[in-house]
Amino acid sequence: MKSKLFIVAVSILITVTTSCKKEQTTPTNNNPAIVADINVEYKITNQSSNVVIEYLAPVQGLQGLQTLTDTISKTFKSYIFTVNENELLSVKSWNNNPSWNTVTVDIYVNGSLFKTGTNSNTNNVAKAEGIFGE
Repeated sequence: MKSKLFIVAVSILITVTTSCKKEQTTPTNNNPAIVADINVEYKITNQSSNVVIEYLAPVQGLQGLQTLTDTISKTFKSYIFTVNENELLSVKSWNNNPSWNTVTVDIYVNGSLFKTGTNSNTNNVAKAEGIFGE
């Protein structure tokens, strides 16, 4: 009987000790991620000298990027601005009059080509977009 009680007591002790685990905690990082500023340039090149441009860019006095539209009557246009990385960058352009003339849009980040797009016979809109920093 004593040996049975001893075995039961030992098995209860083993069960209690092994079932209690020390809680693991993950250290928290109270420092927010550093978001860097990036220099962005949208370049629009076209053959028709008559295109519509739709692009995301900062507007003074407003937060984030806003959709802006422009119509140009020349074969090249550039927009330059600075924003935080991890923002959606987007530029689209198309011929103002129905035309198969080529339109090319480029996004440069810190002087290097990031995204490019060209219209084609199946898609009349040249589009380039992406999030830099992901």
